[in-house]
Parts: sequence; structure tokens; C-alpha cells
Amino acid sequence: MLLTLLSWIYITAVCLIWGNILLSPFKQLTATGDAPDLPVICLTGLAGIGVLSLAASVLIPLALAAHLIVLVFAIAYILIPTNRKQIIQQLIFIRRMKRLPLLLFSSCALLILVMSTYEIIHPDTLLYHAQAIKVMEQYKAIPGLVHLRYETAMASMWFAVQAIFRFDFIHTNNYLFVNGCVLCWFCLLLCLKLTTADNKQSDAKAITNCQLTPWVLLLIYSTVSWTQLRLTAVSASPDFITSLYIWAAFYSFAQTRSGNNRVYTYLTVLFCCTALTIKLSAIAIALLPLLIVLTLLRQKKIKTALLLTGVSAVIIMPYLVRNTITTGYPLFPSTVVDLFNFDWKLSEPQVQGFQHYIKAYARFPVAGYNEAEQALQLPVSKWLPMWWNQLALPDQLLLCSILALSMHYLIAIRTNIQQQGYTGVVILAVALTGSLVWMIAAPATRFGTGFLIPLCYSVGAGLQNSTLLKKLFKERRVGNVMIIPVILLMVFYIGYRLVYYFKPSQIILPIGVKEPVYKTVNCHKIKFSISDNCGFAPSPCVGGSCEHIIFRGTSISDGFKGK
Repeated sequence: MLLTLLSWIYITAVCLIWGNILLSPFKQLTATGDAPDLPVICLTGLAGIGVLSLAASVLIPLALAAHLIVLVFAIAYILIPTNRKQIIQQLIFIRRMKRLPLLLFSSCALLILVMSTYEIIHPDTLLYHAQAIKVMEQYKAIPGLVHLRYETAMASMWFAVQAIFRFDFIHTNNYLFVNGCVLCWFCLLLCLKLTTADNKQSDAKAITNCQLTPWVLLLIYSTVSWTQLRLTAVSASPDFITSLYIWAAFYSFAQTRSGNNRVYTYLTVLFCCTALTIKLSAIAIALLPLLIVLTLLRQKKIKTALLLTGVSAVIIMPYLVRNTITTGYPLFPSTVVDLFNFDWKLSEPQVQGFQHYIKAYARFPVAGYNEAEQALQLPVSKWLPMWWNQLALPDQLLLCSILALSMHYLIAIRTNIQQQGYTGVVILAVALTGSLVWMIAAPATRFGTGFLIPLCYSVGAGLQNSTLLKKLFKERRVGNVMIIPVILLMVFYIGYRLVYYFKPSQIILPIGVKEPVYKTVNCHKIKFSISDNCGFAPSPCVGGSCEHIIFRGTSISDGFKGK
């Protein structure tokens, strides 16, 4: 726990500095009281580091040299006294947090710390998350990497960030730090929002308390639903992180109504593109920057529109390039963009088979590709009940809430649209589109919460005008009543984890990803690790055997090609 905590502090410091670097063109605007919250600045910095890391991974392994590139920029920025002063002021800002929200954050952080330091046995992390990170640490982008294992070749920015902040170049290890650190930022942001109501009076307090209720509900859902906060803490999964960046994009876009709209417009585009480079399931969020650019063009702000378009291209380009090198398709596992005919390119039927497996497994578990094809042939009347029955109760409640709130929204749709304004309607439209794409493409809840949560908030926004709710939330005690049960829930679950899932050795060091069982074989005089669950086994690692692999040259860096 001690090493994990120190790593979190280091990662937060570096990302906070990088966030300030990326926001430095707006320094005069961010110096006002309308500046982004500290966790938002950290997410901004992490996005910048992710883009740089993914771009570097095309040319070099993400080892010591890549980490030093990130660190040098941070050190150069912090050497300037005015920059140091600004960062200190941002850190001091946290002292405004009231007692109960501070206690809530402490309990959240302790829970994440206890969970993330236990042995990581999540199947996807053992199967390909850890190995994808390991490959990035040891090699530059390998042509035809997809022929070793499809999942390992997907160019997620998140795995590049994990490689940068895993510190394997200092001492070989099986640790993961970034997921838990980002979860702490998420909890800190929610707790900062819960402090706002105490600064209001009378009716204003009632309105603010009512507005803050969704933040409490978001924390409750994220904690209770296994696929959100808890799964992220015990794996290298990018699913919740993708949702988090989508939420950050919607949140930033909602802030463009303020006087500091230039900053938040920039952040909206940054977060949208970042979510897309983490996981392709976020593809619908691309509508948001597109609408922003089209609006700017309509307003004849050509320079700003071109600038944001250029920023988007710079962010997404490393993702497209690395995907093309490792698989032959810029948007793998999609074949929508098929521009190249390299000898390492995976055949289109193989990609479609992989797509079908993902889609079928998102509906309900399937054993293999043949079973996936059979599952996709089922009519909606057959697979929909099977999908619903395998959803966890919190996820079922979320979907039922969306349905009920949508009906309430439609009753007074004209009034609700007028009250929401342009930004509210855009958020609703994009969230609805994303939710529909999710339901059609791969309806596993963990893939869709980035859109489902904003959709739930948008269709439920009209409830804030309820006279009954305003009276209910007028008393300060109501805010406490919302927070105290959440704290007790956190404390109870911490105790549960300490009793059943804790070892004394965790106090100093995390246990890390489960050590893989593998054997080493020689294929064409090159060593391969053979394992069904590669984990952090020496790269390259394949399942079964290496007999099917065809080399493009004499070394791993030359890549592989299909038969």
C-alpha cells in the first residue's frame, strides 16, 4: 500500500503539471474562479501524456527513455516560479472541502487502495491487458502483432499510459498503478462537488442540493455496480476509464455556457478524442467535437474551427497509425476504414469473426467463435431476455430509471427542451445516439455507461424544478443524509476486503497481477512464451503454440504475417 500510495502521488503530480502545460494557452482564463477543478486538470494532463506515449510507442519501446521525455517536460515547467505558485494554489484549493465530503473521499481512497493492492486475477487482464502493456514496454509497434493474439494488437492509449507509469524499467515487476490513481481523482471530483451546497443559502441551497444529488447517485452506482469502480481497481481494464473521459467531455461541454467557454470547448474536444483512442466503443462521442466545429463554422469562427480540427487530428493520429501497423486496419477491430494492403494485414473474414464474438459475448457469455455466430442468429425475442437476465441488479435499475425518466421527460418535452437550452439538448442527443449504438453493437453495460449515465441525467434534469424536491432539499440535514450512508457503505466494504481479501505484505508492496504459468519455446530461433493466460510473461506470448506464426524477417521487430 505504501508503494502504491507513493506512486499515486507521483502520477498525480506529473499529470497535474502536464495538465497545466496543456492549459497554459488559457492561463489568464484559468486564473479566474471559473478554472477547471484539480481532478479535471489531472485528467487533461493524463490525456496529453497518453497521446505522447502512444505516438512514441510507434517508434520506440515505452521504457526509461519514454518516461524521461514525459518527466523532462514536467520538470522544465515546474522550474518557473509562477508555474509553481499556480500549482500550489490549485492544491490548496482542496482545503475548502467540508468535513463529510472529506471523510467520504478518504473512505473511497482507502477502499481503492485496499482493492488495487490485492492480487489481480481479472481474466481479461491475465489474457491480454498485461501482455499488451508488456509488448509496449519491450518493443516499438510490431507489424502484424495481431497474428499472435487479436486483443493484444488493439492500440489502446490506456495501455501506453500503463506502460509509462508501471516503472518496470526501474525494477521488473507485475504492478499496476494508474487505474487506482484515476479512480481517486474521480472520487475527489465528486466530493468537491458535494462541498458546493454548503456555500449557498435558503432557496439557492435547496436548488444546489437538488443539483448535487446526481453526483451522490453516480458515486453509489459506480461503487455498487461491479463493472465500474471496483472492477477497474482490480484490473487494467480501460472500460470505466473510457466512460470517465466521456463524462468529462459532457461535463466540459456543459460548462461552455459559462464565461470561460474557450477553455471548456478545448477540453471537450480533448476528452472526446482521448476517449476514442482508449476504446473504439466510444465512437459516438465523436459527434460532439463535430457539432462544435460545425457551430464555429456557422458562426464564421474559421480559425478556431480549424485549430480544434487540427488538435483532434493530432490526438487521434497515433491511434490510427499504431493500429494500422499492428493489424492493417486504422480502426481495428472495425473494417469500416480499409485503405491498405500490407502483407501483415489480418484478413477481413478473421476481423469480422472477432467482431461477431465481441458482439455476441456482450449480450451473454459464449464459449467460442462458432457459438458466437449461432448466438447472433437468435431473434430479438430470444436474446433480449437472456441479455437482461445476466445483467446485475444495479445495471437493471439504471436501465429502468432511464426508461421511467424518459417517459416523464416526454410528457413535457417542449418545456424540458426550452429549459435545457442548446448545450443540454446536444448532450441529450449525443448521449441518446451513443446509447443506441451501444445497444446495437455490444450491449455489455460496462461498454455503455459513458452514454447511459449522461442520458439518465439529461432526461431526469426536469425533476430539479419539482417544488416538492426543492422543499425537501432546503434543509442542510438532507445533504448529510445522502452522504453518511455512502460513507458507511464504504467502511463496511473496506472491512469486508480486509477480512477476506488482504495480506499483510500489501502494507508495503502490492501483490500485483497473478504470476502466469508459461513455458518458453524456440520458433525459428526466437523465444516465445506459451500460455493461455499470458499476464506479464516475457513477450511475445501466444496461446497454444507458435506453429501458425509466419515471420516477416529475422527478428520480432520485423513483425508477422498470416498464411
